[in-house]
Order: sequence, then C-alpha cells, then structure tokens
Amino acid sequence: MNDIFIRSSRNPILKPNPENDWEALKVYNPGVLYENSVYHLFYRARGKSGTSSIGYAISKDGEKFQRFNKPLIFSETNSYSIEDPRIAKVEDKYFLTHTFYNGINVTLNLATSKDLKLWEKQGEMLVDWDLYKADGFLIEWDPAQVEAEKNPIARIKWSKAGAIFPELIQNKYWMLFGDRNIWLASSTDGIKWQPIWKPFIKPRGGNYFDNEHVEMGPPPLKTEKGWLVLYHGVNQNIEYRIGFLMLDLHNPARIISRSEYPIFEPKEYYELSGL
Repeated sequence: MNDIFIRSSRNPILKPNPENDWEALKVYNPGVLYENSVYHLFYRARGKSGTSSIGYAISKDGEKFQRFNKPLIFSETNSYSIEDPRIAKVEDKYFLTHTFYNGINVTLNLATSKDLKLWEKQGEMLVDWDLYKADGFLIEWDPAQVEAEKNPIARIKWSKAGAIFPELIQNKYWMLFGDRNIWLASSTDGIKWQPIWKPFIKPRGGNYFDNEHVEMGPPPLKTEKGWLVLYHGVNQNIEYRIGFLMLDLHNPARIISRSEYPIFEPKEYYELSGL
C-alpha cells in the first residue's frame, strides 16, 4: 500500500473538551467544507450523558481550529444521538447528513442551512428504506447492530453514512450512502430520497482490504477524470482502510474504476490505540 497522505504534525487537531459536558468524552467522525478561505469542521461529540451531538469549529489553515461552546445540532431530550456528519453544498444550500440513533433504530437524517449557522432539521431521508429488500446485512462485531438485530423494525430501517454529490447531475440530487454495502440514491428536491435497491458496491471476496465491509466516506470530489469517491473498507481482521472509486461525471451510476489496494491506513500510535 502507498500512503499518499501526509499527517499533520499537530495531530490530534481536536480533542475532547472536559469543560463542556456535551463533548467531554470523544470528538470524532467529522465532515469538512472549505469555503471562502475557511475550513468548516462539523464533528461528532460524545458527552458525559452518553449521547452524541454535532459540534462546529472553523480554521484558516485546516490544523488550528476555533471551536464553539455549544453544539450545533443536538438532542433536546438527551434520549437519542445525532452522529457522523457529512457536509455538502449544492447550489446555494448546505446539506448536512447525519445518523439519528435512539438506542436501537439507526436512520439517515438531514439538516439544511443557507448560512451554516441556522439549521433546519428535515428528518429521515429514506422513509421507505428496507435493508433486507436492498440486499443489506448486519454484522455481529458491531454492538449497535447486535441490538438492532433483535428488533424487526430496527433491522429494516438501518441506514447511515450519506454523502451528497456537490452539484446537480441530470437535474437531480445524488447521494452515496450506507455501510456493509454502499447504495446510490437520487432526489428531486434534496430532502426525500429514492434509493436504487441494488447495492452499488459490495465487499469483495478474496484477499482484498474491503472483503468484510464497506462504508461511504465524505462527499464525492469532482476531478477532470470523474467523481473521486473515498470509502472505507474493513477486512476479516476488522482493520479499517481507505479505498476509492472513480465515477463518470455525467452518470454517477457508472463506475470507471475501483482501487485494488487501500490508499491510507492506521499506523501512528494515536491511530492504533485509545477509545
């Protein structure tokens, strides 16, 4: 594997803040948007109550961040978690996808904004989703999925990891989403989405880095050669690594190529230990 990324000498660039109960335990799984010479970082924060919310921080250089003392999107009752944000701008609107978790059900939800400050919760994105109709599956080594497996509705509803393309294609919004498999979905308004039920990519058999599980990463990046899609793959040793797809610029359902090898993997001490 070739490590093509350079790690920041300032790592970790964000740590839990014990002075704020809502982000005292963990900060992780962020989404980032670069606009007007500012990095806008939206991160999952887990607090002392055990629930998660979305925090917000900004930076001029992508390494030194100014964070805000209150969560941006949160549970009003501390009875559920809002997790794993991914941020995209399409035309003049910002779309923040996130996982909604109430202890059993896991659903892909959406919030939208015009200014990155005031957010409107739009609710569940895939209201008719059926994991098993879509050839999905749950796994035994994820505690949340073990709980979901006990509940028929939770098994069906399980959806997460939504990454919206940053422009309209064929006059539609497009999104890649999901874990275990990755699916493709489209929308006419960016709020309610229609999945393509057949998995877009699945784990590969054999000695591949993604032979156990795949999960969508950040929003696709537009390049001259196509849409660059980063995703993580897990092997049978439960090792997480980053791979990529290249998709047709005019038809996101057409895969041009898929990486045989990972392009990034854990190797530093802070990537190999801790919570």
